[in-house]
Amino acid sequence: MEDLAKFRISYSQDGGQSASYPSLYLQNQDGKILISNSAVNEVYTYDLEKDTVIHHTFSSRITPNHQKINPQPEVRSEEEFQKATAERSKEVSFSRFVHDSQTKRNYRFSQGLARETPEGNIYKPVLTVFDENFNQLFETDQLPFEKMFWKYFVKDGKLWLFENMEDEMGFIIVEIKES
Repeated sequence: MEDLAKFRISYSQDGGQSASYPSLYLQNQDGKILISNSAVNEVYTYDLEKDTVIHHTFSSRITPNHQKINPQPEVRSEEEFQKATAERSKEVSFSRFVHDSQTKRNYRFSQGLARETPEGNIYKPVLTVFDENFNQLFETDQLPFEKMFWKYFVKDGKLWLFENMEDEMGFIIVEIKES
């Protein structure tokens, strides 16, 4: 967890402070606590019954495996802070894992910067599939959508992605077929 400080950006002035940290995800899955984050392509699993910790690291062929380490974690002005966080937003970002007890698979979305446009950054979502022991099985950026989904779950062997449709809750349902 101390390593996540390498990706922190902070700014202090007149007793106030702003900071930007990677997201940290803590999840309970079948008697194990999963600890992952948005900055590094990894997960720690803590087995409650066996009192053991396993560190799983992964290698992506589509995205970088971690964000760039901040050469200057503390900036001197609000403008530098805004610039540094804007640069950080261009980095790869990993979301939380979701488990499918039916297929014994774990899924995780990540995103990398596809391109910058005058209207804003365009990101490319990536889906990675893992087995129940967090062995990486497959990853793809060939998805039927072009935006990143941060809220999703598994039901009936399919990924359900939350989508706001004219202020109504909708879902994009993704079926994953292994060949």
